[in-house]
Amino acid sequence: MLQGKCCDLIEAAKEARVLIAQIRAERADDLVWEALYEKAVTMATVHDVLPSKPRTTGRQQQRVNVPAESVSDYWKRALFFPFMDHLATELEDRLLTAHDRFLAQYLIPSQLHQLTTTHVDGIYAAYSYDFIGDKEAFQSEVSRWKIRWSLDDGSESGKPVDLKSTVDSTNKDLYPNIFTCLVILLTMPVSTASAERAFSVMRRVKTYLRSTMTSQRMSGLAMLHSYKNVHIDIDKIINEFVGKSNRKMHFL
Repeated sequence: MLQGKCCDLIEAAKEARVLIAQIRAERADDLVWEALYEKAVTMATVHDVLPSKPRTTGRQQQRVNVPAESVSDYWKRALFFPFMDHLATELEDRLLTAHDRFLAQYLIPSQLHQLTTTHVDGIYAAYSYDFIGDKEAFQSEVSRWKIRWSLDDGSESGKPVDLKSTVDSTNKDLYPNIFTCLVILLTMPVSTASAERAFSVMRRVKTYLRSTMTSQRMSGLAMLHSYKNVHIDIDKIINEFVGKSNRKMHFL
């Protein structure tokens, strides 16, 4: 879900809170660890591996020397607890830390009642390089934005509740700065999976047999390779290809 292309940062942050709560609940539940340990023991038995723990020593500082009476307790304290804590911490740092870019979510009409002057200052500080005009112009635009949705005839439940619907309902000519920061927040990737896939595509497309290929052709082939499911009008492409210059072959 967190690597999906249709998932925005706000939705990812909401789901991350649920996942963090689940991780912490499972960390504190001894039954979860016992079931996991029994499964690991069963897998080890198939390969003739006996459950064991390293020798505990007071002078060794280069390995985990957690005190434990049993093998199960050792691996729970040395591996299970650190892994669960690291997973929860990474999710918090990446998706729940109060970055100024997340303050743009308060521009969503359903959350405008939570928008404060401090939030407006933080939004301007985070997106000012992409705004038109100065801080006073942005504050005036925000004031009009709040009045625009307070005068809306629709009910509270009819107001946009997510980034995509808010962007679709925003007039970029009347509210250019608000439209800009909402689009930026909407297009920010939750993870780097898409970028990593793009590098993998380049490795498959840019082979040694295509060493003289231009950047425009490589970009076109990469797009075709990445988006195989997109419908392409072949007749339209042929017509455009034929119309660019005179051809020896008769396509039409």
